[in-house]
Amino acid sequence: MNLPTPQTFYRLARPDGWDFHTGSTVNCRENVGKDIRFRDLRRNGVLPSVTSIGASRTPDLYFRYAGSSIPCSMYRVRGHPTADDGELYEFEELHIETELDPAQVFKWKYTEACNPIRPFMIDPPRPGEEQIAQLEKWTEVRTSVLDLVRQPVDDSLGWSVWDAVMARISQSVGHSIWDAVWDAVEAELPATTRIASVKATLSISVTNSLWVYVGSLFLPALPGEKQEVMRQFQPCVELWTAGFVPSFDGKIWRLHGGPAAQILYETNTEI
Repeated sequence: MNLPTPQTFYRLARPDGWDFHTGSTVNCRENVGKDIRFRDLRRNGVLPSVTSIGASRTPDLYFRYAGSSIPCSMYRVRGHPTADDGELYEFEELHIETELDPAQVFKWKYTEACNPIRPFMIDPPRPGEEQIAQLEKWTEVRTSVLDLVRQPVDDSLGWSVWDAVMARISQSVGHSIWDAVWDAVEAELPATTRIASVKATLSISVTNSLWVYVGSLFLPALPGEKQEVMRQFQPCVELWTAGFVPSFDGKIWRLHGGPAAQILYETNTEI
């Protein structure tokens, strides 16, 4: 009996080739050109709590598997699925066809997502007319950022890839940026300031900037109409990549830059 031709799928792994889940169960890099058989793994006691080997229809969808992250290695695989939900597929046996370069396959900016721009490590110019104009444009479009930035990515690529990139950038950049901005603003607040209220508003503004930067990494992978939604936030991206992070405490807009998030420019809401 002739079996149908095995279908093509994708599997992601840690940079060293080992699986995300355990880091010691399956090494795709060491098995390129070979078949991985679940029954062999089970016989060896490697997979006591797992019932199959997983892969996805597209590389982006693999991030739906818990623990998947960037940076990663990528493999094109072939097999006959035994179960699926239309995006993720399970196999008793999987052929590891070849290793691929994630930077060449992902249509979004994988390399930058793994090594994001750290604005406070850039020596910014003194804020001039260009930066003030960008800040003004940003104040006009900053509302509903969290919904407007993420939705095009979710619709086009799936929610899990956004989560993977956001996790990477929050860990490597986001937390340190927020701490630096808050320290700079707190140092100049009057003693009578309601700290909790100011801190909450400031946090939202910094989070908006972070989300917009993350969203910009997906721009090349989005269809034209969804790119237009993202492009309205370009002024904030341009500030970020030039070494500035905007913040707003409810009354004052600021541009921060330099190693300690120094306040390089500030103005009230009437800009």
